[in-house]
Formats: sequence, C-alpha cells, structure tokens
Amino acid sequence: IIVEKYDSVTGEALPGCTFQLKYLGGTSGTGGTNIGTKVTGKNGTAIWTGLNPGAYVLEEVDPADGYNIIQSSETIMLADSGEQSVVTVRFKNAPDGTLLIRKVCATNPSVALQNAEFKVMYADGTLIGDSNGVYRTDEAGEIRITGLKPGKSVVVTETRAPAGFILDTQSQTVQIKEGKTVSLTFKNQPKGSLIIQKRDSQTDAPLSGAEFRVTTAAGCEVGLDGVIGTSTLTQNGIFTTDAQGEIKITNLAPGAYVLTEIKAPTGYVMDTASTNVVIGQGGDTQTVIVKNSKAGTLVIDKRDSLTGKPLQGVTF
Repeated sequence: IIVEKYDSVTGEALPGCTFQLKYLGGTSGTGGTNIGTKVTGKNGTAIWTGLNPGAYVLEEVDPADGYNIIQSSETIMLADSGEQSVVTVRFKNAPDGTLLIRKVCATNPSVALQNAEFKVMYADGTLIGDSNGVYRTDEAGEIRITGLKPGKSVVVTETRAPAGFILDTQSQTVQIKEGKTVSLTFKNQPKGSLIIQKRDSQTDAPLSGAEFRVTTAAGCEVGLDGVIGTSTLTQNGIFTTDAQGEIKITNLAPGAYVLTEIKAPTGYVMDTASTNVVIGQGGDTQTVIVKNSKAGTLVIDKRDSLTGKPLQGVTF
C-alpha cells in the first residue's frame, strides 16, 4: 500500500503526515489489527510492504504542520490472486487559513488604530488562540491570526475601542478559506471635544475662575477626559476655567450636553445660567463662548438737607 499526500491548493507533496494502517482480516469487519504507523517522507509518500491479502483501513491521524485533514480514512482491498498487488491511495490536506483584522478611523480610513481589543471565536463558540480569544491591534492597526481551519466561520467582536474612539458594537463573521488570507475591517468613530470659553462681555478678555457643571441632556455628569458616570468624575461634574479662560473636555460621545454656570469669576455676574450644545459624529469639536458682565457699583450719599453735610449711621 502506497500513500501519496498532497497540498489541496498547490498540489505539492507533503512530508510529515502520520498515517495508521489496520488489517481487518478479510473482506469486511470493524476494528482490526494495528499494523503500525508511518510518516510521509520528503516526496510525500509512505509505503507498507509484505501485507497479506484482505481488507485494510488507512487513517490519517496527524496532518502536516499548518494543514487540516480533508478525508481522514479509506478502506483498501489487496487482491488474493497469488500475484503482487500494489494499491496507491492519494490523500489531500487543506492548508490552514489566515484571518487579517484591520482597525481604522471611520472619518479617515488611512489612519490605523492600535490597541483595539477583539474577541475571536469560531461560530460554534470555540475560542481561538491562547488568551480566551482576545487579540489586540498592533502599531499598524492589524491582527493577523494564522492556523485557522478552512471552511469554518469565525465571529469577530470588538470589546474595547482605542482611546478617543467609540466602540463598534457590530460583530462580523467571515468564512476561512484554505491557504488564503481573508480580511475584516472595523471602523471606529472618533469621539468629540467641547471647549468652553469665558469672556468679558464688554472687552472680550478671557476670564479665569468661572465654574461650570457639565452634564448630558439626561442629567448624567461628565467627568475627567469625557468619562460619564464613573469613579473618574470630577466633583459633581464641575470644571473651572483656566488662566486662558477655557475648559477643554475631550473624548465626548456624540450627543447633547448642558453647560450650567454655577459661579462667575470674581467681580462679574452671570448673563446666562445654562447653555445647550450638541456634539456631532466624526470627532466633532464644539466651542461655546459664555460672557459675563462686570458687577456694578452703587453709591448712596446721605446728607443734611439744609447744610449739605454728610450724615453717617443711616440704615438702608
């Protein structure tokens, strides 16, 4: 019995494949006597000689590295004719497939995004890889997974977006092809930014020390670096204008926000208590200018009606 092993795509001979031969002891039967195992050589062949006539089962038990078994076994009959009988059996292995996952910016796909996290599994729920199916994009914004079984479907789900981007919650499924690289591209929308500028209503000069509470339209407070409703919140969602009269909040998800001034700079009064602003898609940055008027001064002059002399101690 001669085994010839080939690559199903290129037709090249495959060394390193292990086969087991069993003798069934006649024209039929189950189980059988184990004759032994052989590994295909450089020319992709393995040979058993000196065999008795009868039925044999030839089974591939271990494919070459980087390949998958297509047909695992075949039953062979050696003729009982008194003459030498040679049977050649051809087996093919499917080369493993490769999955390429790309992560790019939705508004500028030429920008690759690293440190995006994905969970990768076969459609039957079997996790892929050695880290519970978790992979992260490299500096080129890519994940390359080799050694995947041809014909099987793989489901990829983004579990953590890169900093400054919105998670893509839609899973993607792809079928692995033998000896080929299939690819999936995930796009992340960049988060937006909010700039609050506090100005003098007369001179337009920047004003430091103004306090604002920033919330979503639903009333959830916005915290440090745009985080909403977690332990990294500022105290009560309050921000204070800096020396340039500005507050900058990044990593904001698209949506409506409410800016409420709760304390005017020293020597000023609030003109408008609250302002609404909407952060759009695609990394939208909104700048809101809030102006304060200087506090006025009232002088009460109390005098004697006859002499015109100033009078102290009068209560108003």
